[in-house]
Amino acid sequence: MTQGPNDKAADAELSTWRGEWQGLGGSEDFAAHLVARARKDGRKLKLAAAAEVLAALFSTTVCIWLLARSHGATEVIVMAALILPFNGAWLTHFFTARAGTFEAMGAGVDDFVALTRRRLATQRKWMAQARRWTTAIGIAIVPWAVWVLYMHREAYTREPWRAVLGFGTIVLILAGVVAWTYVKERKLGAEAEAFERHVADVQLAP
Repeated sequence: MTQGPNDKAADAELSTWRGEWQGLGGSEDFAAHLVARARKDGRKLKLAAAAEVLAALFSTTVCIWLLARSHGATEVIVMAALILPFNGAWLTHFFTARAGTFEAMGAGVDDFVALTRRRLATQRKWMAQARRWTTAIGIAIVPWAVWVLYMHREAYTREPWRAVLGFGTIVLILAGVVAWTYVKERKLGAEAEAFERHVADVQLAP
């Protein structure tokens, strides 16, 4: 099978890293591990970025649809005024926090170890921030939800399932995000500790 330019560049980078790591007293296998991790982490970052953009586009589209469907109802305008700026701030912060971490081009062994540490630290920090932001959104939604319930009390009294479905879905989504970020942050912490142990073991190897 013929290698493409990217594969040849990766193989050349792997050879360079192996030489550097052997010069530091480390193992050749760890250099291969670094290359594999670089590719995997890069793919995960790009997929995460795509997911964030799609989620923001979806919520923005829903807001626009609700605005059109309700003919600019006040409660929908307030909701959109909360969600749309949030989407912009969320995406801006997401990409700003990860600037320079999507690719590891031209990095040596020490550079990549530092990059991996930065990626893990950024992800852990992001999960904590996302949890706080989600909690803040949840708190802001409470008075809005009370207001909507009051404004449409007759309709919700006739069909209470609409209130349960609508507001219940919001609660489940927010609670799910908070729980997921907590679990993910702990998992990233364990991953960071395992990486540091791996680096220390290789550096101390004869």
